[in-house]
Amino acid sequence: MLAALISQFLVQLAVSMARPVSSYRLLAVGADATAVGMVAAAFALPPMLLAMPFGRWSDRRNPGLLLAAGACLAAVGAFALSRATTVGELALWTALLGIGHLALVVGAQSLIAQSLIAQSLSAQSPIARDATRADGLTSFGLLTVSASLGQMAGPLLGGFLSQTDGPTPTVDSTSLSLAVAALFALVAIPIAAGTLRVQSRATKRAADRRGPESAMRLLRTRGMPAALLASFGSKGSTDLIIAYLPVLGNELGLDARSVGVLLSLSAGAAILARLGMPWLVRRTRTQLSLAVSTAVSGLCIFLLPLGRTFVPLAVLMVVLGFLLALAQTVTMVWVVALASAGSEGSALGLRLAGNRVGQVAVPGLAGLVSGVAGVAAVFSLLGLVMAAITAVVLRDHRRDST
Repeated sequence: MLAALISQFLVQLAVSMARPVSSYRLLAVGADATAVGMVAAAFALPPMLLAMPFGRWSDRRNPGLLLAAGACLAAVGAFALSRATTVGELALWTALLGIGHLALVVGAQSLIAQSLIAQSLSAQSPIARDATRADGLTSFGLLTVSASLGQMAGPLLGGFLSQTDGPTPTVDSTSLSLAVAALFALVAIPIAAGTLRVQSRATKRAADRRGPESAMRLLRTRGMPAALLASFGSKGSTDLIIAYLPVLGNELGLDARSVGVLLSLSAGAAILARLGMPWLVRRTRTQLSLAVSTAVSGLCIFLLPLGRTFVPLAVLMVVLGFLLALAQTVTMVWVVALASAGSEGSALGLRLAGNRVGQVAVPGLAGLVSGVAGVAAVFSLLGLVMAAITAVVLRDHRRDST
């Protein structure tokens, strides 16, 4: 598990550096806000199609292979971005970065799910099984904490490395940041490869169980659509903020360092949410906590363009980081609990596929909206989308309460 945590931290650090820096690189080569949205969507489009196959593959084989392959692809993608000079090249290598990120995330989550199932199969008493469930909350919480640490450090480091004497980063300054990001992902490769032999026993135990369910059968599971939709909204929101906060900051007169600090504050708040998640899940109903976090997140997103100065933006970003991370972690545990034995990786893959739909649809729509109505309209529209998702989750909560 330690190897999975470390490798995920390093790759998340690399990806979180590369993505906002890529937005600055697009601006440096003369691209507009619409192109930023299209490139942000490219990060998620191929993974949207691959998430479910990756999940089903991890149910049948050692997911450590996905972990190592993801780190390798992320390293290649980040380095190629450091050499890209056109919108098309940036979109292509951003897509490769997204595939590597997906492979690593599916591999890491499946490693933990298989280990927990192996422990559960070995448990001989209800007390032991309850302890295993508690371990699941803690393990997924630690996994997401490692991701948040990378997401916190990445934008901060990327912003400082990209900053120049001028108002915005240049092609040369972004090249340095992207090359450093590639180096972090490269270091993760041998660490991720170390999980292959350690995980072989848990993988064998998983292979002995019933095969994974189909996507349609999982979607018909009660509660699954609401969980996937909540995950879709929170991940799509996070992705849009990463891509468009540099553009909004540029309009408001904030430099790259300030934007990096804002993104890091959000990631720091996400760490607090994920550390406190086991305590919260034991004391609240899942749907209710998701509805509250989604509703307040939507309001904060709607208010972001009105912040104008650093301090109110920092407050909004801290609240957003906490609530969006809470929703992501709760849905991760929820879909694993809803899945039947042998389908945990498939359920996680389905959730990630839904996330990637959000990462394609939300930035893609944002690119079109920003080209017509400006960057502020992007955040207003997303706030309304989050309000609609809140209504769906609340309806699921009321149905389960009756």
